[in-house]
Amino acid sequence: MLRSTTLLLIALAVPLAIPAAEGDAQPTTPPTQQPAAVATTMASRGNVRFGPSQSAPLVTTLDSNTPVEVLGVAQGMPEWYVIRFPRQGLAWVHKRNLEPQDGGKTFLVKEDRTKVRDDARQGANLVAELAKGEVVEAKDRAAVGDWIPVYPASAVAYVHKKLLTAAPTAAVGIGKVEGDVDKQVGAKAEADGKTDLLWREVQARYTAFKAALDNDIEKAAHLDWAFLDSQLSQVIARSSTPRDKLAAKRLAERIAPVVKAAVEVQQKNNITPSRDVPGQPPIVVAVAEPKHVDPVPANPVKPAGTQPKAGDLGGIRAAAVTAPPAPSVDNFTVQGFIEEKAFPQVGSSFVIIDQTGAVCAFLKTKPGSEIQLSEYFWRNVGVKGLSQEVDPALHNLGKKVPLVLVDDVMLLGK
Repeated sequence: MLRSTTLLLIALAVPLAIPAAEGDAQPTTPPTQQPAAVATTMASRGNVRFGPSQSAPLVTTLDSNTPVEVLGVAQGMPEWYVIRFPRQGLAWVHKRNLEPQDGGKTFLVKEDRTKVRDDARQGANLVAELAKGEVVEAKDRAAVGDWIPVYPASAVAYVHKKLLTAAPTAAVGIGKVEGDVDKQVGAKAEADGKTDLLWREVQARYTAFKAALDNDIEKAAHLDWAFLDSQLSQVIARSSTPRDKLAAKRLAERIAPVVKAAVEVQQKNNITPSRDVPGQPPIVVAVAEPKHVDPVPANPVKPAGTQPKAGDLGGIRAAAVTAPPAPSVDNFTVQGFIEEKAFPQVGSSFVIIDQTGAVCAFLKTKPGSEIQLSEYFWRNVGVKGLSQEVDPALHNLGKKVPLVLVDDVMLLGK
């Protein structure tokens, strides 16, 4: 969600999962590790919704004492908690995107951005978008045509904090924290924020390393691939976002031959590796460095006699073919919750709203576009598209609000 009403058209860099290449091996077991959560219960019977608002569509109603897993605080909405999608909610995926496993008890997701819907039909409201390789649990109910009922544990919903008990029943994945749910959720949110920053740093570092690998193999041989690999291991271990966890795992697996070849060259030639590409701006360290990696200068001066022989670089050249392309970073034109609200003079029936409910952008699809904005109603999304100025006299909102011609919409986790 947008941080404030002043953020009308800020391009927020949200990293995408690195897609697996054709032919990549896909995991079949075990099921995807679920994000850490703070476990508590419903204090009273209450509604779970698709967005942090009383006007957001209803997911389900939970009875008093029903277990609830809190994933964090809704961005800019401290009175609302993001929770794991409740089992009582309905979720459906088209069978073409699923591969049965474990005798039909679970399904493997075959395509990135596989859509989960709240009804067994095309065009139903979106519940979540799943990553390739993610595993979802089969629900004990009959399929409807080509639509399979599933439990997508990585999907989210929202509940007002007043409906939750003050004392948690457990603290999963973040250690024992004394106090109420707010303290535990705050600790988890801080940990998640650090991991998100680390993942962004990893992607920036790999982008720089991959450019060196493609253009200057000798320069690539001097880079600290082992440090990059250790950072990927941290993301895999700590990330609460299945999409990021799976993307980091795929990247680590595919650069493993490069890491091994680079370390061999560095050890043979007594090279002190650099964590940044010489001649380029240093990559900002987002969080504390791994304790098991010895600190080294960001761009060390190479001692005499450390130039690897041409024959020593053959291993890296051969391994370079396994390195995937650098990830593309989506810069969203606007980010927030989609709401259906007609402004006929603007020519728009959908808007993006911020945490105060204020309109931050009008949305309009291009002629012939297959994007159905109604599917994203009250979902937290990132939108890409061309921004156009709108005459304030056409909407009477008392401020400048742009119109975005939508090219793409992506569901965001929280």
